[in-house]
Amino acid sequence: MAIADDVAIDYVNKIIARDSSPSSTVYSVNALYSYLMDTFDELTQMDDQIPMSAQTPTSYTMTNGWYIRQDLTQFLEGGAIQTSGYADEIHTLILDGTYAGPDEANIGEQVTDDSSDVGALLDYDNTAQVWFVRVGGSTVIADGSVMSINGDAGVTGDASGDSVTGEAIFANPYTLGSINGSPSMYIYQDGVLITSWWSAGHFDILLKVKEGGVDIDSKKI
Repeated sequence: MAIADDVAIDYVNKIIARDSSPSSTVYSVNALYSYLMDTFDELTQMDDQIPMSAQTPTSYTMTNGWYIRQDLTQFLEGGAIQTSGYADEIHTLILDGTYAGPDEANIGEQVTDDSSDVGALLDYDNTAQVWFVRVGGSTVIADGSVMSINGDAGVTGDASGDSVTGEAIFANPYTLGSINGSPSMYIYQDGVLITSWWSAGHFDILLKVKEGGVDIDSKKI
């Protein structure tokens, strides 16, 4: 399949994501950049801000507040991605309490803070109980707020601390040299073993090392 079949562009919510029925192909970050630039240089796209820029063949930036979903980054290799436009726009919120997480149908729907709409849901991690919300300002979602999705009362949780807003960085760790066979390669971040999504043997992946403007363990892995 071509990358156009595996990548979805949500123009309303400014999200770059995996398609709903993707293949398992892993693409280079350069291939994603080239595809997006080819798409956005069409005449019909002239009113849309470009989502990505290139600094080097292996260093890229999500621009103009475009959000790249984390599941897509797990199918990219060969380059690092930083963001420009997340600060005071996209908020990261950890939830606790009686948690019932969102699903794909909730992407783009309004997140509610104590029953008031605060912004569209861009992404989520139900294992870590984290939501990514386009608040569109610096006002935080306060600790203890009762969170849900407008129109979906089955999604719920309590804010565990204030939301944070800031830029993100996906580093590009990879292996070099020769190895015998295809051993499992492990990555630890902040003292925690990362659950691998990559194959055994050599790896070339993207891994988030900064979130909400805060380095994760000083960007060490």
